[in-house]
Amino acid sequence: MYMYYFCSGKLDRFGLQSAQGSLNCDRYAVGTIHRGQIHLTPLTTIIQMRPDLAYLDQAEAASKARAQLLDLDGMP
Repeated sequence: MYMYYFCSGKLDRFGLQSAQGSLNCDRYAVGTIHRGQIHLTPLTTIIQMRPDLAYLDQAEAASKARAQLLDLDGMP
């Protein structure tokens, strides 16, 4: 699933995982000021986005597997 990460040798992308934030958000709005006018948009739901760091676990497991194979190849 995360095979395409680090193709360039750098952290060039990452995944996000969503979770239901707040169910009772009818009191909240998002607003911006544009050309001296305030624009408000009421919220109906809130979604919380967090980084999905599973690719780090997979990279570590692959690294350990490679190291173990190299150790086995060097044994008499």
